[in-house]
Amino acid sequence: MILCYPLINQHDHTELMYSLRSVEKFLSRPYEIILVGEVMPDWITGVTQIELGDIPGKKQLSIRRKILAALEYSDEILFFNDDFFLLQPLTEVPFYYNGSLKSYSESGSKPLMKQLEAMRKPVKHFDIHYPIIYDKRF
Repeated sequence: MILCYPLINQHDHTELMYSLRSVEKFLSRPYEIILVGEVMPDWITGVTQIELGDIPGKKQLSIRRKILAALEYSDEILFFNDDFFLLQPLTEVPFYYNGSLKSYSESGSKPLMKQLEAMRKPVKHFDIHYPIIYDKRF
């Protein structure tokens, strides 16, 4: 399993440290960790870095680019943010969503919504702060 963390440019990676500790404790091996971003914590070892910066003022578009970069590395990823903490073993990742992208006005969601509609795919809003499985084959 590939576990992917998109990182923003910051110098305090305390949340990432605690998230990785929870993964080590509660996620079954084997897994590989990919960090996608420019600034890496100096204490981290044993991870793969995909160096990719943020687009200023375009949070959603930056995240999308980082997910796509990770999917170039692997067909399937388990997407985590640095403030996701496991409190028990993760045995499955349910598909939670919060309404439709149509109800969100962020500029980064509109191009995605148009692409999904053109492909006749659902336009559900999955950015609800929960691990997500992305599979580029679907």
